[in-house]
Amino acid sequence: RTLYLVIDLINDLVHPDGANGSGSRLSDTSGCIKKSATALAKDRNEGVPIGYVIVGWRQDYREW
Repeated sequence: RTLYLVIDLINDLVHPDGANGSGSRLSDTSGCIKKSATALAKDRNEGVPIGYVIVGWRQDYREW
């Protein structure tokens, strides 16, 4: 079986300024989000299950 797993589409990882990227909206200058959306649509259309992982840290990153 196949699962499309979506992990960490957050500004810390996709914004060109990394964790210093500002604003609550994701910046997608690398095309990461658009490419993921295209792949997700294709997989949904083909009946592939999709899973999402959201990782959160406290501001001081103590869990990291």
